[in-house]
Amino acid sequence: MLSLIKGDMPDAMPFAPRLDLWYVAARATNTLPKEYKSASIEDICRNEGWGIYRLNSDYSYLETAYDDWVFSAFGIYAFPETCFSMGFNSEVEIETKWKGHEFHVTFHTRMGELSSIVVLDQAAKKQGVTYPWVKERVIKNFDDWDKVGFLFENLELTPRYESYLKVCESIGEDGLVCSSPTDGGSPMHQIHKHLLPHNQFFVLYKKDRSRLENLPRALPIILNRH
Repeated sequence: MLSLIKGDMPDAMPFAPRLDLWYVAARATNTLPKEYKSASIEDICRNEGWGIYRLNSDYSYLETAYDDWVFSAFGIYAFPETCFSMGFNSEVEIETKWKGHEFHVTFHTRMGELSSIVVLDQAAKKQGVTYPWVKERVIKNFDDWDKVGFLFENLELTPRYESYLKVCESIGEDGLVCSSPTDGGSPMHQIHKHLLPHNQFFVLYKKDRSRLENLPRALPIILNRH
């Protein structure tokens, strides 16, 4: 893969499977092959002669990093490969609580409150899912638009290159480590994919596009600085 990126001719057809999906499901169902019971994804790929896929992170770290679940409500990620940590300044107070497998988060601001529910249960893990899915989105009505924009405006990014470089060192030349805090290709795509249900997005895009376009002005802080 690195040879192709450099414009060189590779010595073989690159193959880097999404082993992360299979690995998490197999681990959750205790069906990993005997020889790989204690192996990491990287160990398996190297032993099989495959490239290491790291376009998406290994989100299994979220099983213990519950503070980062807060950001999943917006479709942004704070995994170790990200070159910065994220946090809200004093303008935002965060309240969290568990209800079974549901993670409830409430954002208190002078603009008002926002809430979301994200879930990652054992049934999802058995399907290879490692990132919480958003059961309740933060945007529920038009009154929430300005509040979400306020949250993004008060989101602070702190450089932490050490963790990114550590992951790069562990992967070496066996794969390409990407550092992206989101998979949204643009502010509008971020809204479409993570902040609004698809049907609501297209209805608003058609009927009230001017108001829909106001929110992206607050999103570039996370999309332009990574």
